[in-house]
Amino acid sequence: AALVNALANAKGNAKLSIIEALGDSRTKEAAVALNELRVIDLISVIKNSADSGKETVSVLTDYENVAKVTLYALARIGDPSSKGILESAAQVREYKYDNTNATANYLIYGNELLKNGNVALAIKVAEKIMANTQHDDLVTVRTGALKILVDANKANNLNLLLTAAGDKNPNYRA
Repeated sequence: AALVNALANAKGNAKLSIIEALGDSRTKEAAVALNELRVIDLISVIKNSADSGKETVSVLTDYENVAKVTLYALARIGDPSSKGILESAAQVREYKYDNTNATANYLIYGNELLKNGNVALAIKVAEKIMANTQHDDLVTVRTGALKILVDANKANNLNLLLTAAGDKNPNYRA
């Protein structure tokens, strides 16, 4: 509770440390507090500013750092309430790897859901990623989603693996 209260007034590196500590706590209370940071707004500002050049580099770096640490903390907690934020962040970043690690954290989130026993939601996350990463430049992301699906369906994953083996992309088949 003390960390959640301290988050409201924290700035700079202190804020990043508090966010990280909340993620390490892996509690519902931490997820709720981190969900309220509106990190998706930061990611949209980062994307739009990078395109237009409106924000200074230092402001964008600060936004990226807060977004990166918050997304990682939410992913590590693996609470179902954070799905929309992590999904939106990956979508805004077009499922590509970037400085905020939005896509990587969405994959981590799917794995954490599995570890927490929320198999159905983990499968939904992986299927969403698979549906949006069919381009060849996103094969590593798609492979991460496939791993979630295979791990979620250990007893019946042969069809998933056979489908992957027949993919047009040789890197995905490997």
